[in-house]
Amino acid sequence: MAPVVAHSLENLQPSVKALADTGVKTVPSIYVKDETDRPKVPYNAFSKEIPVIDIAGLIGERRSGIVADIGRACSEWGIFQIINHGVTKSLTERIRAEAFEFFAMPLEEKTVYAAKPGQFVGYANGSILTDEKYMDWRELITLRCFPIGSRNEDQWPRKPESFRR
Repeated sequence: MAPVVAHSLENLQPSVKALADTGVKTVPSIYVKDETDRPKVPYNAFSKEIPVIDIAGLIGERRSGIVADIGRACSEWGIFQIINHGVTKSLTERIRAEAFEFFAMPLEEKTVYAAKPGQFVGYANGSILTDEKYMDWRELITLRCFPIGSRNEDQWPRKPESFRR
């Protein structure tokens, strides 16, 4: 399901981050789901066994084994961790810093990049769902990067300036 966004700024509610920035000490009830509406996710010792897949050598002779490991993890677990993916710590830190900078902007600036109704690409704030019983604790931006032919950089934020590099 695509993110739902308000169609006018009058309906906007503060995001959880905005509330936290005000120093609020208790969570407003609109953000707290009834016990019966909360997801039931079991956590136990078995949860510590989530598959860890080393993808070093993915482009090479280990490919078929890695693909099989990913397939098995998807079918048996639905989740897995990838290691040796080649994404440097400095790149990860840069992406994180730019994301923090984007989400620190005023809501009015972020909503310029709002996802259009029924689309997945753009900014969405789970706190501005106007027809839901509870407000969501999320704020996100979804951008298509690959395949390259589906990339539309016109939908990408202009701030922070380094975001498009």
